[in-house]
Amino acid sequence: MEKHKRIEWVDIAKGIAIILVVIGHVGSSYGSAGLYKDSFLLNFTNRFVYSFHMAAFMFISGFLFKNKGNKKQQIKAILISYGVPYIFFSGVWWGCKTVLSSLVNTKLSFWDLVLTPVFPISFMWFIYALMLMEIVQVIVGKLNKTKMYVHVTLAFVLLAIQPYMSSIPLFNTGYVFSDLIISDVMSNYFYFCIGVHFGNKIISVIKKHKSIYSCVWGSTPWRQFVKL
Repeated sequence: MEKHKRIEWVDIAKGIAIILVVIGHVGSSYGSAGLYKDSFLLNFTNRFVYSFHMAAFMFISGFLFKNKGNKKQQIKAILISYGVPYIFFSGVWWGCKTVLSSLVNTKLSFWDLVLTPVFPISFMWFIYALMLMEIVQVIVGKLNKTKMYVHVTLAFVLLAIQPYMSSIPLFNTGYVFSDLIISDVMSNYFYFCIGVHFGNKIISVIKKHKSIYSCVWGSTPWRQFVKL
C-alpha cells in the first residue's frame, strides 16, 4: 500500500480548528443551558469561533479531496468511509443522550434516531454533509475552467440563499429547513469547493509571503503541538 506523506501545516490547521470546535461547543452548551447569557467574553468568543471554524474545516477537506479512479468504486469507498461512522456514532450519541436524558440540554426521541438519514443528530451532520459533498464532486468529475467557475458560483448562490430558507417550517413536523442535511450542505459546499478548486493556489500565495507562513505554521508552539 502506498504510504502518503503527511502535510505538517494541514495537521497544525486541523489541530487549531479542533480546539476551536471544542471552545465553540462549550460556549453553545452554556447558552443552551441558559448560563452566562450576559457574558461578553463568552458571547464574543462563541461568535468569533463560529464565524470561520467550519469554513476552515471544509476548505481543508476540499483541499485534501482527490477526484481519481472509477466513479462507482470511489462513491462506494466514500459511502463506507463516512456512512458507517455516521450511522454508528449517531446511534452511540443517541444512546448516551437517552440514558442520560435527565442531564442533557436537548432530549432525543426514538424518531430522532430513525430520521437520521434526513435530520442528522447533533454534530454528526459534519460527517454526513462531507460524505454528500465528496459524492457530488465525484459525480461532477473534473471540470474545465469555465464549468469550474460556474460550479463554484452555484455553490456560492446556495450559501447566500440558505439563511433565508433556514426558518421555513417543514409542514407540521416541528422541524424547520435548517434541520435538514441539505441545509448543512448548502451552507458549507462553497468552502469545500474553494478547497477543491483553488486550495493549491491559495496555499501557494500564502507560502510566497514567507513572513506570514512562518509566523502561523512555522512557529515552534504549533509544531510541538502536532508532535504531541
